[in-house]
Amino acid sequence: LGHAAEIGVLARPLVEAVTRERCLGIFGPHLESALRSGATLWVASSDLAARWCLHWLGSRGLRPPQDLALASFDDTREATHLDLTSLRFDVQGMARAMVRQVLSGREEHKRLTRYAGHVLARASTAR
Repeated sequence: LGHAAEIGVLARPLVEAVTRERCLGIFGPHLESALRSGATLWVASSDLAARWCLHWLGSRGLRPPQDLALASFDDTREATHLDLTSLRFDVQGMARAMVRQVLSGREEHKRLTRYAGHVLARASTAR
């Protein structure tokens, strides 16, 4: 290979596959338990984790939303591509507020803050 960029393009799918398999190896028993529980809605911690769940469910012949509903957080482009229900929230605004609160010495900045999100319902959940 002549260019470092080509190596990155070739390595990325391999690294993603290894990472996915290692994570699913760790979380697999928890996913098995969730499946046995009969839960009809799974909520993943991120769109990436939801993609891994889709892979795991698919390897068992299960498909959202026919077999269970799957939702996530982040609302990345991948969520749109996978037609995955996801929660969108203002991450940059949350990060700025968190930094201001942490760095502020004033007591009035040290309070509970709630952030609103917006659920974008897509095909991974029954509408």
